[in-house]
Amino acid sequence: MQAIGAKDGMALELCRLNNFDIAIIDIRTPRLNGIGFVNNVKRTPPNAIAKMIFVISHDDNTLQRDAMAAG
Repeated sequence: MQAIGAKDGMALELCRLNNFDIAIIDIRTPRLNGIGFVNNVKRTPPNAIAKMIFVISHDDNTLQRDAMAAG
């Protein structure tokens, strides 16, 4: 198993070119937040990412609810 790190939109391109077992996603990033990332990944070929985990560095019920709604 190999780990790959990516910043902002670069992660979307990697998902278009590869299939991943898991993605750990920071919900707050400068250009494309984690929820936007998930919504874009859902438009990529099936199984681009098998499972996704959001990382939230503070207690924010609204972000948690939005993350759950994004899938």
